[in-house]
Amino acid sequence: MVGYARVSTSDQDNSLQISALKKAGCTKLFDEKQSGTSTNKRTSLSECLSYLREGDTLVVTRIDRLARNLCDLQNLVHDLKAKGIDLKATALEKADQVHDLVEQGKTRQAIADELGIGVASVYRILNSKNIG
Repeated sequence: MVGYARVSTSDQDNSLQISALKKAGCTKLFDEKQSGTSTNKRTSLSECLSYLREGDTLVVTRIDRLARNLCDLQNLVHDLKAKGIDLKATALEKADQVHDLVEQGKTRQAIADELGIGVASVYRILNSKNIG
């Protein structure tokens, strides 16, 4: 499994993403501090995509770390699948943290912001606990 982490500016911290990727079992990591508005300047993403081989899994903590719009995501997924590479988002890896923060009384949006996941992922995690 190969991990890719990205934050948009040099003053942001990507350590939570890197930690989640390691916890998810990534043995190789690529990370960068670069705006996602264009893939042209994202050299670590290019290196990551060049590194991946058939049978590998590309892991990101959130899809928006990889693609900025649906068209970019569709193209990337198509290219990965054509090469026999899977894609996995690891938002559910943060389930324990979500539950801890709920118990601390934080709002769903505050939890999403703190953990770097979407608010829909927070609700999905909380609903999955209620089901099983």
